[in-house]
Amino acid sequence: MEHWKLTKWCTEAVTKIKYPPDRRAVYDELRQHLDDRCEDFLAQGMSKEEAAAKAVERMGDPHELAVQLAAIHRPFWPFAYSISKWLLRIAASFVALAILGSIVAYIDNTQNERSDRLYTRPTEPTFTQFLYAEPNCTDSSDGYTFTVTRAALHQNTISDPELGEVSSTHLYIEMRVTKQNPWAEDCSVIYKFWGTDNCGEVYGRYSINPDNYQSCSTSAFSDLYEYYDFEVVIAQPENLTWYELRYDAAGRDIVLHIDLTGGDGI
Repeated sequence: MEHWKLTKWCTEAVTKIKYPPDRRAVYDELRQHLDDRCEDFLAQGMSKEEAAAKAVERMGDPHELAVQLAAIHRPFWPFAYSISKWLLRIAASFVALAILGSIVAYIDNTQNERSDRLYTRPTEPTFTQFLYAEPNCTDSSDGYTFTVTRAALHQNTISDPELGEVSSTHLYIEMRVTKQNPWAEDCSVIYKFWGTDNCGEVYGRYSINPDNYQSCSTSAFSDLYEYYDFEVVIAQPENLTWYELRYDAAGRDIVLHIDLTGGDGI
């Protein structure tokens, strides 16, 4: 039943309860109790005014009840719970910001590392040809992804007093190995890659020509990726249009096709 006396009495009875959720809950409970009593008095033939006055009279002094309710509903644990929720939210925000900062720093560091390892355009007069490309060819096997990120082809011509002009061509290849599982071991098959080109030459562990060889070394690594540099001495550079890095042992078939017909050259 709506009546100002009921509202006033309930408000005074809960005024000393400090924790707002408790205060609202106790107010609703007292109001429901008063409404039930008013309904009983109305059923006995009282007017609405008489029923409201009788109901609050039966409930007693609201100020005395307020002191008793405040002693029951002490604020420490409710406030502690509320504060702990806000502290957890703040801590979660800091953790999220820290993780985001780590991701951004990781990306920046990776980009900086890649920039530090960029092949420098040779300025010596002995370098008669230079080709730089970013082929970004990719293949995957056993939880590892192999990506050729850079390739640079250098032709170096020098004058020898006895042999005259001697030219040699080197192909430098950068490969990134990305792990699906950061706790996985380093990719052990990387040093078993071999190479071939469009002229049918074979380089590396299957090479039968001592003038053709392919070597590999580690240039950078982390928990999620590894970088390797391959250096290849090319047998017939004048006819070279592509080079492939391959691994075909233990049931695997990895092929990384590097197109050498474009790129930035001099």
